[in-house]
Amino acid sequence: MRNIHYWAKRGKINLLRKALTSDPAKIEDIDQKAWTPLFYAAHFQQRSAVHFLLKQGADPEAIDVDQSNVVQVTKVKGKHTKTSRYLKRKIGFTDIEKKSLSLTIQGMLLAEHKKAQSQNKKLLVVLGEFHGIFKIYQLEKMFVKCLCDIGVKSVYVENETLEDANFPIDLYATKKMGATLIPIDKCKDRENAALDQRDEVMTCEINKANRTGLVMVGSKHLRGILNRVDLTKYHVVPFCLAGCMERTYEDASPASLFSRDTKQVVQIKKTIFSDAKRVSARWNGGRKSKQKKLR
Repeated sequence: MRNIHYWAKRGKINLLRKALTSDPAKIEDIDQKAWTPLFYAAHFQQRSAVHFLLKQGADPEAIDVDQSNVVQVTKVKGKHTKTSRYLKRKIGFTDIEKKSLSLTIQGMLLAEHKKAQSQNKKLLVVLGEFHGIFKIYQLEKMFVKCLCDIGVKSVYVENETLEDANFPIDLYATKKMGATLIPIDKCKDRENAALDQRDEVMTCEINKANRTGLVMVGSKHLRGILNRVDLTKYHVVPFCLAGCMERTYEDASPASLFSRDTKQVVQIKKTIFSDAKRVSARWNGGRKSKQKKLR
C-alpha cells in the first residue's frame, strides 16, 4: 500500500493535501486492485477524506479490477452506509433527474412495446454500457424496472453461466424485480476470443431463446449483435448509455463509432435521450437490406 492510500484509509487530510500539492497526479495512483485513494477513503468510511478527494478532482467513475465502482466498495455487507449514501448523492443522478429519466424511459418502452405487439414481434431492448459505472447502473435499474412493470422479465446478460451473473444489476433484476437471467456470452475461451466471435455466439443465443427481453452488453458489442439479430422475430430498440458519463473514451474502432451513431443507436447526453422513434423506425421498418449492408 502506497503512502497516499494509507493516508486516505486513515482519513489524514493534511497529509493528503501535502502529497497532492507536491504531485497532483497521485490522486489517481492505483494499487494491485486498481483502487485509487478515493476507494480507500470510501471503503474505510472516511467521509471527510472522500469529500476532500472529490473536491481535488478524484475520478468518481473509476472502477477496480473486479469492475466495482466506489459506491459498491463503500457498502458494508451489501448495505448502504452514511458514506455510500453521500457518494450516491455526489456522483449519481439527483432524485429529480431519476424521476424525469424513469418517466422518459417508461414512455419510450411502452410505445415500442405496443409497436412490437402490433407487428406480432417480440420487443428486444439492447443496452450498450460500460461495466461498473455507477450512473449507468442507475440507468440499467430504470430500464429493468420499467420493462418488468409491463411484464417483460427476461434479461440477457454478458455472462457464460448463471453463476457468473453476480453484478449488482443482475442481483437487482432477479431479487428485487423477479426477472429471469439468460446468459449469452458462451463463446469458448471468451477471454481470448475475437469481438466478432463473441458477438456471433451471443446473437445466436438471443435468436435461439426467442424471448421478449432486455439485453445488457458492453457498448462495443452493439454493432455485432444488431447486425445479426433476427428482425423477423424481434422489434429491436438499441441504446448506448455511455453519454451519461463525465468522461469520454476516444475510440475510433468501427464498433465504437457505431455505438455513438445517433442514426443507429439511441444516445443519452447527460440526462437527455436522442430520438428513439427515428432509431426504432430505422431498425424495424423492413430493415433486411440495410442490415446486410452493415456486415
